[in-house]
Amino acid sequence: MARRSSPPSGAPRPSGRSADPRKRMIQAVMATCRRRGIDDEARYALIERLTGKRSSRALTVAELKRVLDDLKRDERKAAPRPAPYAALHRKISALWWSCYWLGALDVPPDAQPVDAFVRRQAKVDSLRFVTHREAPALIEALKAIAARYGVRWLGDNDTAGDALAERRAVAVAIGERLAALRPAGRGTGRQLVDPIGAAAFKYQLPLDRESWGAAEWDLVIQWLGERHLRDLKVAEDR
Repeated sequence: MARRSSPPSGAPRPSGRSADPRKRMIQAVMATCRRRGIDDEARYALIERLTGKRSSRALTVAELKRVLDDLKRDERKAAPRPAPYAALHRKISALWWSCYWLGALDVPPDAQPVDAFVRRQAKVDSLRFVTHREAPALIEALKAIAARYGVRWLGDNDTAGDALAERRAVAVAIGERLAALRPAGRGTGRQLVDPIGAAAFKYQLPLDRESWGAAEWDLVIQWLGERHLRDLKVAEDR
């Protein structure tokens, strides 16, 4: 049986990595864009701005280096913000969830749709780069969407900004929309006279709703939201 011959001493051995520097640079551009949440259209626009071409595959090595240098320079400038902004990020995500449960937004707050929204509204690459400067406009934009779907936010003379009051307002709006899909004698399920009470019964929550904290209201909102979206789909399929 013939033995496989070994390469002559000193001959270059094959490597797992591509020997084509241009191909490696294209892969680096794609990886950096994915890491920063830059979608295809934004990537095309960036490449066109720097090189006059649209596709990374049409670029020379020198042009790819220019694109990579620009991406890395922006990445250094857009380093993740410190922890104090995490509360703002959670609030924005929570408002997105509220709009989703209301049927105002088609998708839950996954990274790509949220980051696309942030880029349009605040000209920042990703939610994780949002600070106290950009957050108010994003929060007000999401609140305006929710208000169009029935959420009655508290006015300036009330306890505006109270996290529990805002949760109650969202739960009431989702409950009203859910009840409207289940009028007496018809609809997608049993009539719901008190949707929030039904959610409380499901989770055996205290009868006194004033005693509920954020965790209880979040359970109620999710329960109502899931049923609202399910009933909406049934109604649309009829």
